[in-house]
Amino acid sequence: MLKPPINLRNRPTFQVNRSPWIVGDLGPKLAMILAGVISYLVSMYLAGLHTGGDQEKYHSFWDAVSTATPADLFGLQLLETGSAEPGYRYLIYVATRIIPDKDLFMSLLNAFFVVGLLRICRKYKCGSIFTIFLIANFYCVAMMFTLERLKISYLLCIYGFLLMPRKIGWALFISAPLFHFQSALMLPIPLAIATARWFGALRLRSMPRFRCRDF
Repeated sequence: MLKPPINLRNRPTFQVNRSPWIVGDLGPKLAMILAGVISYLVSMYLAGLHTGGDQEKYHSFWDAVSTATPADLFGLQLLETGSAEPGYRYLIYVATRIIPDKDLFMSLLNAFFVVGLLRICRKYKCGSIFTIFLIANFYCVAMMFTLERLKISYLLCIYGFLLMPRKIGWALFISAPLFHFQSALMLPIPLAIATARWFGALRLRSMPRFRCRDF
């Protein structure tokens, strides 16, 4: 008796759910973790060598805030750093209660700063040479070791941009000027992107839909 032919199309198939930390995605994430660790170690080493200039004021402000009350923060910030952004002084106030060493805290921020830049470069498929020049350029290095308030502000912009269009992403991006007023210049960028996407979606919805049999 002849058996009917086997229909290969009806054969059961099995799909293995691969964890995002396995095989393909493991390399880039390990590279980001390694870059964060290296950035932290390099920052800790260089922070002990870079003690002049603005760092004298920031170290003085850190030491003063460690024993100050919230009511004294505005006057201390204005006196020591010449700035008035409210987010920075309250962040330092909380940090001095959790982390005793300023260099340790800023080195952690530098690690997150570098990892954030790497995530943006990976998201937009930037080349290795462009990524290296981006992280090693003078402006980024100055933010990591000198421009503390601007670094924290851009850190919020970076992770806010990565988390958009979720609400937490918008919250981080909009709160960036509370740490440095200059980052307010960045606010039109996500608004322009969101507007362009909205008009693009509106245009697609308003376009007539054709079927193959219409032609």
